[in-house]
Amino acid sequence: MKIGFFFWPFNVEMTETMARHADTYGYDMIGIADTAGNAMDPWVAAALVARLNKTSEISICVTNFVTRQPAVSAAAIASLDLLAPGRTVLGIGAGHSGTKNLGAGKSTVKEMEEQVAFTRRLLRAEEVRVGDGAAQMPACKPISSLIPSGSSRTAFNPRTGRAAKSKSGRSRGWIATKTAIGCANTPVPRWPLARATSSATRTR
Repeated sequence: MKIGFFFWPFNVEMTETMARHADTYGYDMIGIADTAGNAMDPWVAAALVARLNKTSEISICVTNFVTRQPAVSAAAIASLDLLAPGRTVLGIGAGHSGTKNLGAGKSTVKEMEEQVAFTRRLLRAEEVRVGDGAAQMPACKPISSLIPSGSSRTAFNPRTGRAAKSKSGRSRGWIATKTAIGCANTPVPRWPLARATSSATRTR
């Protein structure tokens, strides 16, 4: 079993302290929340953590594909992996405080399936067709070694084990194995993660 925690990076001092404590107390993972407007930008905070923490896995825990375009998130996690090789995790959720604070909605299960598949392909250094153009990451080091050949493509309710799809068709989270795209609210038996929100539909 692995144990980690996540936090909202309210300021630089707090972020640096959390990074050092994760090393000092032997935490396996440190997660940085993506809650735009409520705290520091998660990628800036994650870069600070990566420069100070030498042992823990570093996760964006969690971001979303509503306010963060998938290709941009793929490039960001690939860049972060240059600072902490083999220790980076891209946590994906349907959207909670990070979307609500910007007046945006949430991703549906279908949208998350498509966008996670799109992001995985970019992280494998593939060129992906987008409309009349193509998305690719020639300037970033591919991190395909972090992506298994088989991966989950279903969102689940952690309490029932069934597809977590509300009446509105909204997803509650994403389950994946240890990859560049990791948990979004639900622990995986072979790789438990610190939980973010229990569902994308709870109140603030």
